[in-house]
Amino acid sequence: MNSPSDQGSDLGHLVRLCREHMRPGLDSDHSELWRMAPEMRIKVLLRLVGEGHTSLALEFANQIMSKFGFDARTEYCRALALARGGNERKATSIAESLLERPPMTAEAEAVRIDALALLGRLYKLRFHRSQALQPDAEALSKAIWHYQRAYEAGTDPFPGINLATLLYVNGQVAESRELALRLVEDEQLRSLSAASNDFWAPATLGEAYLLLGENEKATLYYELAVDRACGRWGDIGSMRSNVDLIGHAMCLPGAVVDILAVPPVVVFAGHRVDKPWDKTAGVRFPNDSRLDACVGEAIKEVLKQGDRQILYTGGASGAEIICAEQALAQGMEVNLVLPCRIGEFCNSSVDYGRPELRSWRDRFDSICAKATVHEMSPEDDARGNPFTSAAEYMTGLALVRARSIGASIDGLFVLDSQAPSGRGSTKEFVQDWQSAVGRSTRILDLSSLRESAGIV
Repeated sequence: MNSPSDQGSDLGHLVRLCREHMRPGLDSDHSELWRMAPEMRIKVLLRLVGEGHTSLALEFANQIMSKFGFDARTEYCRALALARGGNERKATSIAESLLERPPMTAEAEAVRIDALALLGRLYKLRFHRSQALQPDAEALSKAIWHYQRAYEAGTDPFPGINLATLLYVNGQVAESRELALRLVEDEQLRSLSAASNDFWAPATLGEAYLLLGENEKATLYYELAVDRACGRWGDIGSMRSNVDLIGHAMCLPGAVVDILAVPPVVVFAGHRVDKPWDKTAGVRFPNDSRLDACVGEAIKEVLKQGDRQILYTGGASGAEIICAEQALAQGMEVNLVLPCRIGEFCNSSVDYGRPELRSWRDRFDSICAKATVHEMSPEDDARGNPFTSAAEYMTGLALVRARSIGASIDGLFVLDSQAPSGRGSTKEFVQDWQSAVGRSTRILDLSSLRESAGIV
């Protein structure tokens, strides 16, 4: 179950459907998700986890078991999503409960082996975190024990590479390299690596060659793995986590470290276009092509830095639509988080229902066709203001995503410092971000951009 899933167009379509309709929930309108075969639902879950969409994977798994009843494979996917998303205590509890179920069938035995490997992963994470202070020898011992049982119980080579890495970190270099050599000679693994849609097999071979000190081969296999895993940042982050673990016991080749770099997640917010009928608010973001171009150029330059690949933003007319367009033009993944249904949102925040602003609605629709759209419902408004709640939800999604893929998170904002900080405003978002998240923050000054555009 840890091996790669189908990369075909049918699976990709179902994953996109799941992303688009997971909020506010799945119902009869999305029956295509329920008509798929159980095996395909598992592939969708694993793909969501692999891309780092652990919150969506959890919601989908919960919906599956609510509709169809308990399924051990789905429960395993829940545990994996929880582990990737940072809820290790709950993931451990689920994995342990799966081990207690009698393996009555070959499928049940496969799930039991996966649960063993997942517990190995959870203890490995605990040990990895402890290395900066006092290494947790008990966690390392338990990780080795669970991976060894998983490797010995089945034919899957993937628990074996984790075992080899942990043995190396534990100072058992000879045993580690003996196992790594066995893996690079494994015909099943080499056959999987030759398949065009497989990325875990070349990643496993890359890690094995790294343990054997054959850095050139390790680099070649990691390049192949990352190329095939394009966009599955959660899986690439998992590869990187093991390499970081090895880095505590050996000097890592710079090429491997660079190949496995995970880009930061970007959260963006900015002022929307001024309401044409409101003459009391003054000029902040006029509907002017000159300002549009200046804001777009400033955002483009920031997004180009640091190989950014993932964006979360709101989608209102003005700065947020411009940012989403720039991100898409650079090949980034774009996630729009809306405080309400699309139609209502467009009337309040895109074109205001005005014909003279129709171009903003057209641009918004074009972005939605290429982005993942999260629509919130009134029940999701926990802060008494849908825009404040959407900002909080967006931040939470981005933080979970960053943690699940092992990435940093950056805040990027287009802000007029003289704007009021009312409920749901851009300034409130910036203030909440700085106080609650405290991560990298870049603010593009809107008044300076207006001046550059010749607007006074």
